[in-house]
Amino acid sequence: MDWKFLAGILVPAIGACFVWMTGTARKDPPLWKLISRTLKWRLPVLAGALVGATLASAMIKGWDQAQDTTLFAAVLLFAIAQVFLALPFFDKVAALPPAPKD
Repeated sequence: MDWKFLAGILVPAIGACFVWMTGTARKDPPLWKLISRTLKWRLPVLAGALVGATLASAMIKGWDQAQDTTLFAAVLLFAIAQVFLALPFFDKVAALPPAPKD
């Protein structure tokens, strides 16, 4: 597995996600509340499913053959944790008073 390629895709994707979430929270707080409420229960479910699938893969293939899959899942879990732990910040951004119009 090419880890530099994975990092080269994942880091900008998480950054773009944060920029989009900031813009959405700032410009449309009701929509952000809906998104936030949905993500707060879906991200842990997604993380749990990813852990379960990874463990099942490791049990079926054995650790030697499932090592790349396990490390890939660990990187994805880190990305999911980044987004999940940042949700309270975006809730605070949505609570700010409206931005002045240009």
